[in-house]
Amino acid sequence: MNQAPLLSLLRRRYLANSIYTNVSNISISFNPYAWIEGLYDNPKSALYSGKGGNGASTPRVPHVYSVASVVFERMLTMKEDQSVIVSGESGAGKTEACKKVMKYLAESSVSSVSGGSGEVTIEQKVMDCNPFLEAFGNAKTVRNDNSSRFGKFIKIEYDGPRIVGATMNHYLLEKSRVICAGNGERNYHIFYQLCIGATEKMKAKLHLKKPAEYRILNQGELTVEGVDDKQEFEEVCRALRTVGATQEQVDSMFELIAGLLQLGNVQ
Repeated sequence: MNQAPLLSLLRRRYLANSIYTNVSNISISFNPYAWIEGLYDNPKSALYSGKGGNGASTPRVPHVYSVASVVFERMLTMKEDQSVIVSGESGAGKTEACKKVMKYLAESSVSSVSGGSGEVTIEQKVMDCNPFLEAFGNAKTVRNDNSSRFGKFIKIEYDGPRIVGATMNHYLLEKSRVICAGNGERNYHIFYQLCIGATEKMKAKLHLKKPAEYRILNQGELTVEGVDDKQEFEEVCRALRTVGATQEQVDSMFELIAGLLQLGNVQ
C-alpha cells in the first residue's frame, strides 16, 4: 500500500458517486458539491449496521452512518465513552458530516420528553442546535458557501440507548470576520438573516436597514446563490424556541446583532 493506488481508488469511487471509502477504522469522504439521490435516506439500514436479514454479520458499507453505528454499538456493549473526530479542510463537508452523525444517533435513541400532542423530543432539541449554531458561526467564504468559522465539541449524554442531554462547546471563533469580509465572502449568516427575515415590527424596533447599507456587510457578497435568508431566519427562530430559549433571550440576541450593525457605520 502506498499513496498512488489509494488516490487512484478514491478517484474511481468518487467518479462513481461513492464518496465514502473506509481505510481501516477511518472513513474518508469527498464533498461532491451536489446532491446524491438516496445517499442519506435510511439511517437504520442494515447496510450501515453490518447485520444481515438473518442476523449474520456483513461488511458495513462505507458511510458516515456506518461510523455512527459503530460508536453507538460500542458505547452500549463496552459501556465506555466513544468519540468521533471529523476533520478536513474548508469545504470538505465537516459541518454536514457532523449533522449526519447526530441524525443517526438521534434516530437510534428511543427517549422523548412528555408534552402531550405538542411533544418535543430531546432528540429534536439536539438536532435543532444546528440552525442557530450555523447562523451565528458560519459564513460564506471563497471556497465554501456555509463554512464553519469556529471549532466545536459536542457531547451527547446517554442513559442506555436513550439520549438524555447534550452540551456543546465552541472555540476559536473567527471574530475578525465581524468587521472585515474579503472579496467574494460574507459576514456571519445571522446579520443578513435578521435584516431580511425580521418582521416589519422588529425592523422598526431595531432600526434595521437593508444589508447593503451596513459597512460590515457591504464589503463582500450580500447574497448566497440558492440560499433564502428569510427562510433561514424563520428556521433559526423556530429552532431557538424548540431548545427552550425565552423570548427575552432571543430579543437580546437580535438587539446585540443590530447594535453591531449600527456600530459598524460609526466613523
